[in-house]
Amino acid sequence: MRTKLYKWISILVLAVVLLLTGLYFARNREIIELTEVVRNQAPGRFITIDNGQVHYKLEGDPAAPLVVLVHGFSIPNYIWDNTAIKLVQNGYQVLRYDLYGRGYSDRPDVSYNRELFVSQLSQVVNKIAPETKFDLIGISMGGPIVADYAKSNPSKVKHLVLMAPLGIGADIQILGTPVIGGYIATIGMVDRIEKNLKHNFYNPDKHFPDWIEKYSYQTKIIGFRRALLSSLREYVQYDQLQVYSDLAQSELPVLLVWGEEDTIVPFSQHKDITQLIPNARLIAVENAGHVINIEGADIVNPALIEFFSEK
Repeated sequence: MRTKLYKWISILVLAVVLLLTGLYFARNREIIELTEVVRNQAPGRFITIDNGQVHYKLEGDPAAPLVVLVHGFSIPNYIWDNTAIKLVQNGYQVLRYDLYGRGYSDRPDVSYNRELFVSQLSQVVNKIAPETKFDLIGISMGGPIVADYAKSNPSKVKHLVLMAPLGIGADIQILGTPVIGGYIATIGMVDRIEKNLKHNFYNPDKHFPDWIEKYSYQTKIIGFRRALLSSLREYVQYDQLQVYSDLAQSELPVLLVWGEEDTIVPFSQHKDITQLIPNARLIAVENAGHVINIEGADIVNPALIEFFSEK
């Protein structure tokens, strides 16, 4: 009787293992190798720095003042499309790029932490605009990246803009566990992020229609999921408030822009940032969510132009 029970338990365990293994491979959407053929389809250019190739766009008059744009956790540089157009129209040159692991940039097998992202920004600007002092904008996770860079390189930055910047670390829950978290990430993390893209907007019906289609291609490039999971574990889950406190010592002019209906990095967190950076000027936009540069463009774009024009 006991032998028969052990046999059935073994069969059940094997069945569960096979089911979980099958689900793992069935839910893995990463099928595209980031080859030169794929890169040639990308709108923009590439440079090679320490951890691989970086996809970037450089738009506008080369003699115009430079603005550098850094995106957030998972939406690559197309998040800046409308911002870049307006800045170029108003006499600026604009540099934007894909963070490692996103868009068409390489997905190196490294820790996606503070050092990686700040080093990437530093190397990109040093290679593309080595002698140039520029204005700098970061949104969401890009906020602490640009703040970290600016506090260490105050002579390179003229004005700093933080759009709904990540400050308080996120609760990543089960994704933080070594084995189970990796499995969960494979079978559902990217699907969940994609499904929740609409929550970046207060009014998704107006801005959301083509965002999943735009977003999906990068998720099929091998290494995307690993990059996001590592970013959560090595960067996003940790408080970034010390970075803003350190930034305040540089006395750089700082503009803080936030949507009052932001549910990704809640608007209430602006109090933490403004306390740490007393000279930061706050622009709060009604009826706007997390992607404030798009949903609040009518207010944000003129504010950027005015801010950058100040001495």
